[in-house]
Amino acid sequence: MKSSRLSILLITLAVTIFLGLLLKLGAESSKSSAQDVGQSLDIARHADEPFGIVDLKVGDRSLRKNISVKYRNGDENREGLDKVDFRGKDDWCKLIHVTLRNISGRPIVALQAYLYIKPPGSEVCFGANLERTLQQIVEPGAEIELTVDEGSWARAQERMKRQGADGRSATVMLSVENVAFSDDLMWDRGRLHQRDPQNRSKWSVIVKKKRQARWISSADSVQICRLEARRKLA
Repeated sequence: MKSSRLSILLITLAVTIFLGLLLKLGAESSKSSAQDVGQSLDIARHADEPFGIVDLKVGDRSLRKNISVKYRNGDENREGLDKVDFRGKDDWCKLIHVTLRNISGRPIVALQAYLYIKPPGSEVCFGANLERTLQQIVEPGAEIELTVDEGSWARAQERMKRQGADGRSATVMLSVENVAFSDDLMWDRGRLHQRDPQNRSKWSVIVKKKRQARWISSADSVQICRLEARRKLA
């Protein structure tokens, strides 16, 4: 009788220890999955940028001092990418906050910036808009705050989900692409355009002479990974 009771106690103890180990392993796995892991953001640089990057944050953490050159090529070594490596969680992209300064000498009336997300093995880039959070007209020397548009981010995530793409290990690039000024000029990824006075919807490229004075001395540019249908971006 005593032997039977002892066996039951030993079995109960073994089961309790086993369940405890399972719970501990589950908790450690959950904790590990929530921990920060290595992340990387590419930053497209274009020629004659009319802005300077004052700060780049993911959440409350500033990464400005961690930005470095990834590569330069073409256009007199003015094309390329910068990069910033850091540790963050899977949803870090939607927490990006960029502060730009208008260094063009002209009032800025409009600006377009995007995040381009390319999952591994995917031939398609998914895009999300960055939205401005401050004044409509940005005078020379003033700053522009950009954050990821929540609706655009949600739509990008939905498109990735429908195509079975995994955004957690995707290549992510930040690109400020178009800046419009109050004098009917527009900077578009390294080229300056002028509005046609006879057709307000038409823009013509202004051809600049070599070695002409530039807004900044270290301007860069890069060909952007384009979406197949830009109109899908909202």
